[in-house]
Order: sequence, then structure tokens, then C-alpha cells
Amino acid sequence: MGAPAAFSAMPRSQENQTPGAAAGLNTPRQRAAACLNTPRQRAAAGADPMSGRPILGFYGGSFDPIHGGHLAPVEDVRQRLGLDAVYFVPAFHAPHKPSGPSAPAAHRFAMVALALMPFDRLILSDDEVAREGKSYTIDTLARFESAFPGSEIVLVLGTDTLVTLSTWREWRRIVSNHRIAVVHREPYERDLAALDLPEEIRVGLAREGVSLRAAPPSARVFPGGNAAVTISSTWIRDAAANGEDLESVLPREVARYLRKQGLYRRA
Repeated sequence: MGAPAAFSAMPRSQENQTPGAAAGLNTPRQRAAACLNTPRQRAAAGADPMSGRPILGFYGGSFDPIHGGHLAPVEDVRQRLGLDAVYFVPAFHAPHKPSGPSAPAAHRFAMVALALMPFDRLILSDDEVAREGKSYTIDTLARFESAFPGSEIVLVLGTDTLVTLSTWREWRRIVSNHRIAVVHREPYERDLAALDLPEEIRVGLAREGVSLRAAPPSARVFPGGNAAVTISSTWIRDAAANGEDLESVLPREVARYLRKQGLYRRA
């Protein structure tokens, strides 16, 4: 089964434009069709042929908006743990945020596209945005496995999300079928063993610094070892509502896009 067209990455040629500005690419599907490379091609180019099957990360979220805490720390974890690429998968509507995102899915998707431009191995997917409605991680992971046969799909999440994982749909099947890479976020403990986690997760905790390729089969949950993430999307939305300049805390193109579109402003 080939990779579905919905998996996408923004063309580098649009580096100085907001998504769709030049060619009327106004929807996620139109932006996906404009991609220069498929994820399969990019993953194959990035994987080490001597190190076994590709290891691809799945990083979902509302990204409302995406910020520096989603970027450099995830790239750091990718390198430390030995993932060949990490796919960012913005949710159309996150099941765990019933009040809905503060910015429409198309705008959140566009901001992620802009933010990922400097990172060759952080790749945008519109799988959930293009499907619309609610998506559950267990289902999206299954689609990734079908799209990339022969690759391992690793779930990437922050410690703030890890502590809520047991509330997810079919979370035990997620833990059983997928190894987990954890991005450290404050105010949570750096030592994952100190967190209040279900036994099914605790028994698989790996030692910090152990890469995915070198780990014993019993290791299922891997501390990323990154510098703690202290910024949050909630703070950024509040700051934007107050008219604050966000170029010091957001990628420059994201801050400009947010300002130009008038996102998060109070009515």
C-alpha cells in the first residue's frame, strides 16, 4: 500500500510566503498536492541503511499555535533517540479538547508548515486535518503503519501528555504496539519513574540516554533528555489576545502569519 496523498510537507520554494499565497493553495488538500517530495522519499533519504528499518516518530496535537517548545526540543529528542524523522500531525479537532481549538484547523496547519521549514526531518502531515472531524491516535497510528510498511512508528509526546495517556481511547493497545519517545516539559519531573503512571507504562521505562536502536526489548518508554520546555500555547494565545509582540517566542514567519490573520484577538 502506497503512502496516502494526505501525508504532506510544505515545499521549500514557498519559504518566504504564507501557505498558498502565490498559487491559491487555500486548503490543506491543495497544499498537500503542491508538495515537492513524499514522506516516503524523505524518510528513505534520511534513514541510515546500516541501522535496520526506519524509525518514524508520530507527534500529534492541536498546535494552537505551534511554538519553539514544539520544535528544537523535538529535534533534540529525535537525534538523541535515533528517529529518522518525526511527523507533525495537527488535529482537526482534538478529542481531549472538547471546547475546540482557538484557531481554525487550516490556520494551525499553515503555521506548522511555516515553522517546520528549517527542519529537514520534521515533516508535516495533514492526515487528520484532511479527514476532518475527531481523530483518535490509535486510528491515526494504524494509518501510518499501513502507509509505511517495514517502518516502526514511535509515538512522540510531552510529559504533560504522558501523564494523561491512560485516559486515551485504547491506550493499552497504543502502549503495547508502539514505543514512546517523551519530550520533557515543566513542571513535570525529569525522572519519569517519579511520575504517577500506570504500571503498564512504568514497567517499560528506559534509562535516559538509551537510543531506540540500542534498547532492550523490554524498554517501551524513552526519556528524550531534552532541555525542559517552559513555554505553552495557552500563554501565547493570551499574549496574542493582549496584542503583545510574539516574534521573540515564536518562529518569525509564524508570528507574522498569526498577526496578519488576526488570530486569537479578542472580539
